[in-house]
Amino acid sequence: MRKKMPRSQYLIMLSVACAFCLWGAVGVLTGALLPDIRNTFSLSATQAGLLIGVWSGSFVVGSWLSARCAQIFRLNTIFVVASSVTFVAFAALFVMPSILLFSPAFVLIGIMMGVSVTIGHSLIGESFPERRTAMLSALDVLFTLGSICAPLGVLALSLGGFEWRTYYLVLSGVFALLAVGLTIFLPRMPLAKKSQEDAKAETSGFLKDPYLVLLGMTGLFLGTVEWAQNSWIVSFALAENETYVTAQLAFAIYLSGMLVARILTVFIAERLQIGRASLHLLSLALLGNVILIYGPGIWSMITGNFLIGFGIGAIFPIALGRAMDFAPGKAAVASATLLMGVIAGSQIAAVFLGWLADQLGGVGMAFKMTTPFFILLLISFALFTRKTAR
Repeated sequence: MRKKMPRSQYLIMLSVACAFCLWGAVGVLTGALLPDIRNTFSLSATQAGLLIGVWSGSFVVGSWLSARCAQIFRLNTIFVVASSVTFVAFAALFVMPSILLFSPAFVLIGIMMGVSVTIGHSLIGESFPERRTAMLSALDVLFTLGSICAPLGVLALSLGGFEWRTYYLVLSGVFALLAVGLTIFLPRMPLAKKSQEDAKAETSGFLKDPYLVLLGMTGLFLGTVEWAQNSWIVSFALAENETYVTAQLAFAIYLSGMLVARILTVFIAERLQIGRASLHLLSLALLGNVILIYGPGIWSMITGNFLIGFGIGAIFPIALGRAMDFAPGKAAVASATLLMGVIAGSQIAAVFLGWLADQLGGVGMAFKMTTPFFILLLISFALFTRKTAR
């Protein structure tokens, strides 16, 4: 007979689930609002790319900061404080008149996102040790579900005649409610300290193992193609003379493809971890990229975006799962390697594509340069699966 879940676990699960849905909406919001941000602050594509690059870099700072704070403060306290700071930062974004004042609040939200996502994973991992993989995969699904709300929410406000900054005001109010809810319902967690020797042992070993190098390369190219979509797909659709409605819907369809893939991963993870099945997914993503860029009209926009989302949506957990199965003792190293690769790739997608857009005369031409990165992702993942085959 299955044990009844304790009330504290229910509260932790619900609290983190609500937070991840919200952070999912925040994570891809910049891409959805990028055309409006550029028009309001008169930013070039390079400047917009730098803004996105700083955003993803601030996420890394937040993840690092959370690891340090977790040695001093309780996890629930950090989680509540991060939500409270985010509420204030979004309120500031709503009223900031210039990019110089807008950027610090924008970066602060990126830091708080890094803190919240890292602490959320820790809360779930410590609270559900027997079902850790399934619960973390479920968080990934919830995060993606929240991501779909970003372009749809932006579209709804636009059709309602609201100014684009209104979305920040809405998020400020929702994060205020989240902070209050977490303060009331999130259980008090014990202090968890880790010695410096343990931390050093967990994070050493990169570059000594070829499979970790290939894992990092997979993360690099995965981050590039994923964040090229997250950051520039709305701008690309507008550059291709699609309507604002079509551009936001195309973004939502791409995210829906990711959601479907991640839901499948929860139930058939073992099948998807087979190298051939994963390569089929990446082949679909490459096909979707070609259809999106070179196909005519709205249907190529819809089909291409869905195939890209479906093809790459499950690659992160699949790659990480293979690495952990191959070398269970280096799970933390594998996780850090893949994550840092993805973040480095996001910098390429933001800064390089932004610079390229200015050099080539627009986002439309620059976005067509993403196809080689899909090919490199396919090659690096194929080499990684061969190296980790048993």
